[in-house]
Amino acid sequence: MPQIAISQKNNLKNDFFKNKTIIFTFNENSKNKVSYSGPMAGLEHQPDVKKAFQKAIEELAEETKLDLKFKEINNGTNYSEMNIDAHVTEILWVFNLSSATMNTTISYTLKNNDKVYKINSSYKNRTGGNEKNNLIRTFKIANYSLLKELEK
Repeated sequence: MPQIAISQKNNLKNDFFKNKTIIFTFNENSKNKVSYSGPMAGLEHQPDVKKAFQKAIEELAEETKLDLKFKEINNGTNYSEMNIDAHVTEILWVFNLSSATMNTTISYTLKNNDKVYKINSSYKNRTGGNEKNNLIRTFKIANYSLLKELEK
């Protein structure tokens, strides 16, 4: 599977994340199906949204060399851990005649201070692709955007 070239444009401040483990949990109330809009060709293949989110975390960890983890349930209190609840509120794949764009909205809550970051992400391609791969890409973009927000 092709990867997003985040590592080529990775401009995260690694010092900020040094010696920190960032743990993502997938909120159980998250949207778990892709919605569609526009003229769609082919069959619908609903991906496992939680597994796509987990895969996005794993790929982003590899590309950024940060200590990013996915856990089913996280009640950690370790001071070197940053615990984040990810609540997916939208997954919409919009088709038009020449391209398709996967859009997601995720509300991230930092468990240590209850601050919420709402991140909208999208991934556009000309051929449509498939639900799973495009969903992983939009989740990766959203997770990277969150990391950029955290380091501010």
